[in-house]
Amino acid sequence: MAVALLLGVGQPVSAGAEKRGDRAELYHRLVRIGREAEDPRQAAQALATAARIDPKNAQAHLLLAELFFQAGQTRRAETYLRGLIKQPGQRENADVYLQALDRLALRQPVLLSGSFVLRPTSNVNNVSSERHFDTLLGRFNISEGGAEEFGIGAEVGGNLSYRLPLGTGRSLVFGGGLSRGLYKHDRLRFWRARLSADLKQIGPSQDWRLGIFASRKRYSDIPDSSAEVLRYGVRANFSTDLTAGRRFNLGAVVEQRDYLNTPTFSGPVLSLNGSFRTIHSKGRVSTLGLRLERRNTELDYHRYWGVGVQLGGETKVTDHLRMGLNAGLTIRQYDAHFAALDYARRDRVWTVGLSAIHRKISVFGATPKVSCSYERQRSNVALYSRETTACELGWFYQF
Repeated sequence: MAVALLLGVGQPVSAGAEKRGDRAELYHRLVRIGREAEDPRQAAQALATAARIDPKNAQAHLLLAELFFQAGQTRRAETYLRGLIKQPGQRENADVYLQALDRLALRQPVLLSGSFVLRPTSNVNNVSSERHFDTLLGRFNISEGGAEEFGIGAEVGGNLSYRLPLGTGRSLVFGGGLSRGLYKHDRLRFWRARLSADLKQIGPSQDWRLGIFASRKRYSDIPDSSAEVLRYGVRANFSTDLTAGRRFNLGAVVEQRDYLNTPTFSGPVLSLNGSFRTIHSKGRVSTLGLRLERRNTELDYHRYWGVGVQLGGETKVTDHLRMGLNAGLTIRQYDAHFAALDYARRDRVWTVGLSAIHRKISVFGATPKVSCSYERQRSNVALYSRETTACELGWFYQF
């Protein structure tokens, strides 16, 4: 392997050094450069090269993570260490990297992040695509039915988290966030606040999380909005490697949703999610997800069982461009006959979406991600049939 890196005395490392069996000497010379170089880019190049020469030696990896941290890139340093922990070839050093993660969290326990998302949509008012509603009492016109309106919304938000390491990959994380949704129509503008506390454990092959959360969404420009909701509950997640390149994830959420101005919609919600993620050759990733949901409300005809399936794929188009495709189907069956009907409501929801991110594109210092989806909901209760095409263009900042 040719190494075109200048040493501190200004002489290049010989391209044949590794071939002559001087890998150990070359490794230590590069590490020394990484320690002593005043130019962060030269130090990073030296340490990255050393890590490639002897990938199982933890020294260069730890110094490279420290270099990221010293440059103010705490999340990059932690992401780098987590990636090492998950590599099968690094299992013997996993505890070393876990301890390094704990030390980083102790040195910088508070993390801040911000986001800005543009949301153009073909049905900003979320109205029915049907114009009439046939009931046992006759036919009624649906307000704004069939009159979908294009609109663009934006959401800007900030998040704060405090990490308390408990040792060897286990930590207690407290989080909070506040965001503002901005739309042309007053009735769509909102504030959203979130609080959470999670006990987390990460490891070479298994991760888990157990926590509590609460959120409040308030439509400040419209008094007594029917969509104002307070949500609170518990959540759990467990993921494990099944084989090399294949991972299984299981998540559960039990929450209470209190609609502050329409209590008949309030009640508990239970959801279970399972997914399989497979990494293929050439950077391709495929996912298969399953979902089960139960919702109880005060009115029996709003209670339902829901099941869903989601298929997804992601591939590396170029060295810097990644694109994804996903499709899903959800079926919801309600418990009791709908008001003024002699049958229960049943919904089928089809979705298909695309996403793209280019690592070399930077706008205001962050890489934007673009995603678009088409959703078609068909219901035997015409009030709830709708079609929507929506996109998101998001910037996410980490401080």
